[in-house]
Amino acid sequence: MHFDGVETMLVGRAPFYLCAYGDYLIAMNTGADKVFTLPARHEFGQARDLATGRMIGAGRCPRIGPRSTLVLHRS
Repeated sequence: MHFDGVETMLVGRAPFYLCAYGDYLIAMNTGADKVFTLPARHEFGQARDLATGRMIGAGRCPRIGPRSTLVLHRS
């Protein structure tokens, strides 16, 4: 028995991505209507939000709105 795969434009696109790269932590909300909360990142430590310049403590859990990206740089 064989089943063809689903071929649509958004197949394989996740609603939320989280990537740690060196001293950066990047969180992307690709959804149109859901808000995601970044989990506490004690091992990453305090970091600066590159868009606003605000420092965000390791225990804080910032919210990422629809179609938004948060980029943090470890201090």
